[in-house]
Amino acid sequence: MQTRTLTTLAVFALAVLVGHITDATTGQPMPGITVTLSGAKARATKSGAAGAYRFANVTPGNYVLTIVSSDVPTHHQRVVVRGKTTVVNISACSTTLDYSCAGSGPGM
Repeated sequence: MQTRTLTTLAVFALAVLVGHITDATTGQPMPGITVTLSGAKARATKSGAAGAYRFANVTPGNYVLTIVSSDVPTHHQRVVVRGKTTVVNISACSTTLDYSCAGSGPGM
């Protein structure tokens, strides 16, 4: 009689976190914004010409997304990454276009 041993492997489905950053006043895309994803492994990227950002191979879970720029007050947002793709769009206040928002970025 032959005995077989089955090995169970934990397979984590990695996700993608994507979104766009747009100006709260004009709705225009905001390129060049630093976007940081904080969690077990912090990562950073910059928004592209269309205001888009993307983080690939993200383990599902809870994170803090932070945007930073000389033209935008720092913005922190709690994010829960689930499924294959999580979309988080951010409407940011440009201090160049709207002086009333200088230093008043939303917090968590």
